[in-house]
Amino acid sequence: MTLITIKGIKIKINIFFIILLAIYIYIGYFIDICIILFSLIIHEISHIVMAVKKGVKIDEICLLPFGGFIKLKSFISENPKKEILTCIMGPLSNLIIAIIFIIINECFVSVYMVEYIIRINLFLFILNMLPILPLDGGRIIRGILSYNIGIKLATKVIMILTYIISSLTMVYGSLNILKNNEGIYIILLGVYIVIAARKEKDLAAFIFIKQILTKKEKILKKGVMKAHFLVGLKSVTIKSILDNFLPGKYHIIIVIDNSGTQLGTINEEELIKGAMELGIYVTLEKLLINKKK
Repeated sequence: MTLITIKGIKIKINIFFIILLAIYIYIGYFIDICIILFSLIIHEISHIVMAVKKGVKIDEICLLPFGGFIKLKSFISENPKKEILTCIMGPLSNLIIAIIFIIINECFVSVYMVEYIIRINLFLFILNMLPILPLDGGRIIRGILSYNIGIKLATKVIMILTYIISSLTMVYGSLNILKNNEGIYIILLGVYIVIAARKEKDLAAFIFIKQILTKKEKILKKGVMKAHFLVGLKSVTIKSILDNFLPGKYHIIIVIDNSGTQLGTINEEELIKGAMELGIYVTLEKLLINKKK
């Protein structure tokens, strides 16, 4: 649901959040909701400031019960450094707010509102730093991992953690549903994370393709790019090589036989061309033969 559009950026609110807002207001927690909204808005503004600073164009912002989701006009994940810096700013802003109000609580005044601001912001910081998608922590860890294992494998690793933690969250919520109202909130949180994580998994394939397609453009623009060498047996498929691609690197594959003798080399452009013409399950040996024709 779109609330307002500012300079082409749509501000939306998630249906789960609307339901929770209605429940909280109905049971008399209006001030609590105002504090939550304030904390979420600061969280998202922090993301936006860093994204704009890094030259990332924003399409829309959607407020969620535990944070927010920023839809970009380009894939920020194709640049892990930008993604890490943009994602970390949200939780960091909540931590700073919590620290400021802890000082106020200890040195000046201790009232319910101050204590609630501390609790909410610490909760948002801890929750968003969990290594699960689509939360900030999951994106940060994926960005770090992608430097060593690539975006596809990094997403798979984080997806496993996401399903495990989400399942435990829903179990915990189910056990607490009879004790207090928080049980319902926790279950909804677990369900939403699973749904959003599946979309993120599908998106990873498009990010990977975008990384490859824009690489030549970056080389032509900068004139130089760091290379990453891979050694593969002649029986290895193109898919296996692609799964080991790293962001921001130009790949050169050295093909060897079972005795370790070098049979030839294939650069990234030749590998992609081979994948398009012969398919991703063709072996490096066949690709070398096709290259020599």
